[in-house]
Amino acid sequence: MGTDTSSDGSSPDLTVSRRKFLTALGVGGTVGLAGCSMVDTPFGAGGRAGLDEAMSISIPPTDINWNPFATEGFSENLANWVFEWGAVLFHENARLEPWAYADWEYDSASNVLAVTFREDLAQWTGDAYTARDRYTYQELVRLQSPESSQFERIELRDPTTIAYHFKDPTNPDIFTNYEFVRPLYQGRTRWQPWLERYQDATTDTERDAITKELTELSISNEEFMDAATGTGAYRLTEVSDVSATLQRWDGHRNADSIGIDTLRVQFAPSQARFGQLLTQDRADIGRGIFPVEYRGAAPTHLETLSEHPTLNNVKLLINWNNRPALRDVNVRRAMAATINTEPIAAAAGNGEPIPVHSGMDPSFNQTYLGPQRQQYIDYKPRAADHELAERFLERSGYSRQHGTVVRPDGNELQPLRFVTDTDDQWFIAGKFVAAQLEQFGFPVEFRTVDRSTKLDIIYEHQRMDEWDLSTESHYAGSTLHPFSYFDYRTFWGWRLGPATFTADATLNATIEEWLDGGETHSPYNGKPLRPEIPTTVGRLDRDGSTTTINIYELINEIRSPVSEERATDIVRQLSWAWNFLLPDIDTYVVLGGMWGDTNQYDWPQQSWQFTGANNASVYYTVKHGLVSPVEE
Repeated sequence: MGTDTSSDGSSPDLTVSRRKFLTALGVGGTVGLAGCSMVDTPFGAGGRAGLDEAMSISIPPTDINWNPFATEGFSENLANWVFEWGAVLFHENARLEPWAYADWEYDSASNVLAVTFREDLAQWTGDAYTARDRYTYQELVRLQSPESSQFERIELRDPTTIAYHFKDPTNPDIFTNYEFVRPLYQGRTRWQPWLERYQDATTDTERDAITKELTELSISNEEFMDAATGTGAYRLTEVSDVSATLQRWDGHRNADSIGIDTLRVQFAPSQARFGQLLTQDRADIGRGIFPVEYRGAAPTHLETLSEHPTLNNVKLLINWNNRPALRDVNVRRAMAATINTEPIAAAAGNGEPIPVHSGMDPSFNQTYLGPQRQQYIDYKPRAADHELAERFLERSGYSRQHGTVVRPDGNELQPLRFVTDTDDQWFIAGKFVAAQLEQFGFPVEFRTVDRSTKLDIIYEHQRMDEWDLSTESHYAGSTLHPFSYFDYRTFWGWRLGPATFTADATLNATIEEWLDGGETHSPYNGKPLRPEIPTTVGRLDRDGSTTTINIYELINEIRSPVSEERATDIVRQLSWAWNFLLPDIDTYVVLGGMWGDTNQYDWPQQSWQFTGANNASVYYTVKHGLVSPVEE
């Protein structure tokens, strides 16, 4: 909705409990609209209690819409400051730290998750923020499309407890990972009238009409500040043409621990404006690693403070259907051996080379794979190993002659049609990969189109015969769980049917028909439905003992209430299958983190390697009082 640019498989009949209490946190400010100003005056020198954030955002500050359902104008990044988060997921060890929740309990017999909220949550009005507020928002969302909702119903049990009744058995660890990290947006004061309208609606047509009206609702800065329905530690108090000012809200439970009184978000609608903020020392903190292009031009005290994988790799997306060579595992292996991910990561500026082709990012390798990752096939992802590539080709009768890859019959390969879009991360990866493949001897026809056109080409049935290679995200950020890297329902994973960011509504039924009909590979893109893989991790062939896995069944199993041991086992199977088959090929790991002014501020010494919504390091560090002005 935001428009920022920037174990055995059985389900035992038992109750699973996860009690995760919060450490003490603790969250009115004047309200006004500042006059026009193209440049805000920086906060004073040492001892200042203010902080400037540089935020890449295309929306003018005065045009912000505080309606999270709006199709235009809502900023998720700005919202992360003014609304309380439900939780943060620490990426390094997959630990969920609740902020707004006191406890949760899943009953696998009834498929009900009961969630208990803290009793010290509050809104800027001073009124308590209770389970009823969250219920109002979430029930409104459910009623927009009851048939497609994962909930049969949402029940408000008491002022602190919501019970989610799932239609299907659900893995509570996956659900809480992605649901709990969401911000606590406005509650019943804002949304109760809309909820009542949905409750009165009896047809999809009526519901759709209400939803259309809701998405067109505009909540201005002034209205939002006057209503005081924020729930976060920082309260919006002033907006100018170039920035938004937030003040620490004394009513928040954590207010006394926060070392920054005033937070000013400097809007950067263009790269030029963002660069100006950095090179002119007008920013103190920012999300991500410090941009490579400004090192040297910006003050040296603006430094990267932490960096971590972001649950997002950029991959070479392979269409197996059109070129017979791309259906050969050893050809794909040869391609992987020719791709040196180090220069790609360096050119991206916010990247890290692929350490091992596991199909996941490095932190999940450590958390889920254990010693298994040391046994994986090594495709030399940090070198262009042409000799290794040639050996892979020879395993299937292909060869490299006079700098050109030829088929077993001695003829050259058909050109590999590579289409990608002009957005930086996909274009950079695409251009480097195409060049490296060509340098080895793979024939490549490279072209770029706008992103919308590319998505049409790599998605539409009638256009699947137009392309062979593309670049796209390999992403787990929507669930914060590694299964997403292998999900058949999106091109971010092991796509098996029509899907881009989400799957066609009929995909499950379609895949079941294919499986019942004896299909072994997807008719849509040629990728395996039931791949046969060696039982011994690291083997290059199927000459020994093998096992056949069902991608569709494994993904649906891990989404059900399985034990942590079984979930880990499934991830390991899927990851080994990825390493053995290379359905797609990762090109680099996208890094996040934060940077800041090390001259004027004291920062935590730890490396905060976790992820949540929108590069959580910045928000976590400031809201938890981990940064403070240097004392003179």
